[in-house]
Amino acid sequence: MSERPLPKITPDAARYWEEAEKGTRSIQQCSTCNNVQFYPRLLCVSCGGPVEEITVSGHGTIYSFTIVHSPPAGFAELAPYAVALVDLDEGTRAMGRVITDDLTAVEIGRRVITVIEDGEPLPQFAIPA
Repeated sequence: MSERPLPKITPDAARYWEEAEKGTRSIQQCSTCNNVQFYPRLLCVSCGGPVEEITVSGHGTIYSFTIVHSPPAGFAELAPYAVALVDLDEGTRAMGRVITDDLTAVEIGRRVITVIEDGEPLPQFAIPA
């Protein structure tokens, strides 16, 4: 396992992180209005209704990205690397590192898939072959 800092797991997000550790990508869906949302929250951001965790494909399209050349502590060995906002096929947006050896391949509109590395439950993205 790396020395990278991990997010603090709140009660709202506990189920999300449990699924991520199993290698499953999930988002929340409102039981009242069917709104989907990510990151995990206690209630629906649209109507205030109860939410449940649903499994998603993890496939999506890069909406925006940046190349990190001066990383924060714990990420120096990765630099330079790409971080992207990804529109998931299920209708919400997520952020994560794009794992690639070719940073020129990271571009707006590019299709990506979720990758969860062993021992580190942080969902990341990769460009499919």
